[in-house]
Amino acid sequence: MKIKKVNIWITSLLLMVMSMSACGKQNNRESEKYETTITSSDESSSLTENQKNVIENGYQVGDYTIYLTEENKQSPQDVNMFLENEFFEKNLLEVKESINKDLKINILTYSMHYSPEEQRYTLGVFFINTSQDTMEELAMTVRPIFKNVPQTGDATPIHLEGDNFVELPPNGTIIRSFSADAPIEFLDQLKQNKGEDITFEIKDLEINGEKVNNSNE
Repeated sequence: MKIKKVNIWITSLLLMVMSMSACGKQNNRESEKYETTITSSDESSSLTENQKNVIENGYQVGDYTIYLTEENKQSPQDVNMFLENEFFEKNLLEVKESINKDLKINILTYSMHYSPEEQRYTLGVFFINTSQDTMEELAMTVRPIFKNVPQTGDATPIHLEGDNFVELPPNGTIIRSFSADAPIEFLDQLKQNKGEDITFEIKDLEINGEKVNNSNE
């Protein structure tokens, strides 16, 4: 059975907290809905200097820094979640052992959500700059690969710059998601995949407008 074409979404960070873990946790009720509640954002004037610094300069997690895009910064929900929730820190620490420093860009899965109503899955992923250069523009085609699914759809073109990207320095990280249609009878196979079982085929990579391969030379 083939999963239909994958799309990349510039999603609210809230969606990622609604996701079920891709690290082996299984939901016994396929129709269960995942919900979360966050507090309404205060006015920016009420933010502490440390919080303002995190919003503008990123959140440090070990050797890596998670950044908000300008689009994220315009969303009170995204800012609130970024400041108040340890979800992203916890998951980056869990996947960091899978980071391949021989690559210029790593895409690592930390969560998966499945909607029975839409018959669609969404993967929460980290984009991690493991090159030696700051990335101001990123383009590539990407195809997610599941260990037990022979056909996972066509590769999807991605182009990130401007408000939906950041000046991403080495070891900088941003949060994105991939979404694709998958019939509900396919759910058991999807749930057998842990985060490290889901890899990404990256082709046609361009960094700052220059065509490159994904290997650090």
